[in-house]
Amino acid sequence: MRKFLLTVIFFLLASGVNLLYAGPRIEFGEEGWLQIDLKVQGIADYTPDFGSGIYGDDGRWDFYLRRPRFAFTGMLNDTWGVKVQT
Repeated sequence: MRKFLLTVIFFLLASGVNLLYAGPRIEFGEEGWLQIDLKVQGIADYTPDFGSGIYGDDGRWDFYLRRPRFAFTGMLNDTWGVKVQT
């Protein structure tokens, strides 16, 4: 039961982890600016009774980052702007 409770708690924490780094805002001219952001989604998976460990009854944790991307957002003035994500 303790493993299950820890799994649920960790899942709730890990599922809400979307890392967002809003980079500095670079201003130019009177109204223009450019901002570069980094966005990453963190994932944690737990598989109970996977067959690992000495007795073949332990679970397994997997941690990885997915969907990393850069976002470039800029405005030339109040009317013209652009947003590009890779």
